[in-house]
Amino acid sequence: DLAARYEFAPHLVHFPEGESLDIARDRYLRAVMNAAEKYAGKTVCLVAHQAVNRVLLAAVLGLGNEGYWRVEQGTCCINVFSYNPTTFQFVVERLNYTHHLQHTNA
Repeated sequence: DLAARYEFAPHLVHFPEGESLDIARDRYLRAVMNAAEKYAGKTVCLVAHQAVNRVLLAAVLGLGNEGYWRVEQGTCCINVFSYNPTTFQFVVERLNYTHHLQHTNA
């Protein structure tokens, strides 16, 4: 039943012994902010699963967790965003980029 509800409204589901998306979102954003502060002015690479990316990107885009399914995340995609400490805002520069996965025949 929970898995079926997750497919339609993941922001309303809390799996036993797991995190709700709200709790996960807070944890993910703290990690991003810690990295932004620790490595200010540098490029940081964060690697995560699709579910983590969806929650984090919904936050970065200013969406609530109900926007979870509105952020497509392909396998091995790249997302690029920056944080502006002056405005306290994120700027999305690239979303769900998969061009690097395309093969060409030479």
